[in-house]
Amino acid sequence: MEQRENFVLKDDDEEFRLKKKTRGQGIRLQSLKDFTYLFPYMKNHRLGYSVCGALFLLGVFLAVYFPLAIKNLIDHGLSAEKNFHYYFSLFALVCVAKSAIDFAQKILFTAIGEKILLKLRQDMMAILGRFPMKFFDQ
Repeated sequence: MEQRENFVLKDDDEEFRLKKKTRGQGIRLQSLKDFTYLFPYMKNHRLGYSVCGALFLLGVFLAVYFPLAIKNLIDHGLSAEKNFHYYFSLFALVCVAKSAIDFAQKILFTAIGEKILLKLRQDMMAILGRFPMKFFDQ
């Protein structure tokens, strides 16, 4: 695509047209309508999405707490040697917990996405299987 100031050159297979770029319009209603066909596939995975959401919130909490754990380690752990092990253990626990939560969230979200994609492919193949052979000769 070739861009000139606030115009975009679009290829419509047969002709070239200049269309004015739209900025700041946000999400179009049509794009949301196009997305609604996925809802039946996502409906069966509500629990998984809820767990992913909870893991996300917990991960955000730990990401916010991470600098506080470093502050406590520096302020309190380095000033007194008897507290160093406690604050270092707390810091290490936050690091390990954040990593484990991020890993679990990514694995769960990927597994759910793969299941939905598999179901979409199966439905598409079932629909294509009903077409006559002449359709594929074209």
